[in-house]
Amino acid sequence: LAGLSKAYILTNNEQAGIHYADRYIDLSRKSQEQWRERLREWEQMKKGDVSPEQRAFYLEKIHGAREKEKGMLMLLGSVHMRRDEFVKAIDRYDEVLALDPAHVAALVERAQAYAAVNQYEQAVKDLEQYLKLTDARKQRQARINAAELLDRYRQILTRQAIGPAPR
Repeated sequence: LAGLSKAYILTNNEQAGIHYADRYIDLSRKSQEQWRERLREWEQMKKGDVSPEQRAFYLEKIHGAREKEKGMLMLLGSVHMRRDEFVKAIDRYDEVLALDPAHVAALVERAQAYAAVNQYEQAVKDLEQYLKLTDARKQRQARINAAELLDRYRQILTRQAIGPAPR
């Protein structure tokens, strides 16, 4: 389903791509829950005597499915941005951040979606959080870009607070 989704998106049949992506995300969530249930059953069967390696096996399956889900949600967010469906994009990035509050790419993308719907205060908060989470040396250029966006959004907020210029 992930492959179908990406193929449809790449061939500009975005609606079909979104459909298959949503199906993939639903399956991923069910898979995660099934792996959690299997781990609980295994722990009950072993009466809590589960080795770290055995527990790690199940947790890796859950983590893998969650990472794929985040990737698909990010893809959907970008598709919605490209289609100027900014509220839907925000919803997708919200889902990513619910899974991983430190997902820096989702913060930057959501900030831009917020700005597109004139929610500059939210955009500023996301960019400030992004700058707190990222490494100044490793992500120098990305941080510069984010700081420029942050400055632009703060200027817009200041102009909005002041009101229109007198004539």
